[in-house]
Amino acid sequence: MSKEISKAVLDGLHEGVVAFDPDKRVILANRSAVRMMGWTDRGVIGKPASELFRDRLELLAIVEDGFCGNTLDQPTNPLEKEREDAKRLSVTTAEINLVPEFGLVMLMQDVSTLRRAEWEMFQVEKMSALGRLAASVAHEVRNPLGAIGIQLQLLEEDLSGLDPLLHDRLSRRLNIAQLEMKRLDR
Repeated sequence: MSKEISKAVLDGLHEGVVAFDPDKRVILANRSAVRMMGWTDRGVIGKPASELFRDRLELLAIVEDGFCGNTLDQPTNPLEKEREDAKRLSVTTAEINLVPEFGLVMLMQDVSTLRRAEWEMFQVEKMSALGRLAASVAHEVRNPLGAIGIQLQLLEEDLSGLDPLLHDRLSRRLNIAQLEMKRLDR
């Protein structure tokens, strides 16, 4: 009865749990671990770690380190395969006492969604910062443009007493300058 309860509890976890005997063979793997790794339920028990993790060498290295006494008390950085579709995993290992020897238990958590959300939030923050920068630049450009526009209007008023030929020529130049300023302001 307690074995069935233990199995139900392990299979109910969202984290993957894989236990290895002293020969580095799987003695237990819950449903989450099987799903995360893409294994078949029946084919996992008794398989050596080297076979199960041949496509995830970083996980095999963690198992090897664990059997050398270098267990991970803190989750590792997410492990990532080179493929885009690979799951990102946070992995923790610990020794387990299998009298008279010891084995290893590996806890795996799929952090792909979390990492993707963090990346998207970073992109939103970048775009927000870019928007603030653009608004600041626009503000800094519009202030001097306003001052230049006022000066051009004053110059246009000062042209009234000039020779009509010179007035027309300078007026055309002022109009061009004012049009370009309005374009910059937009």
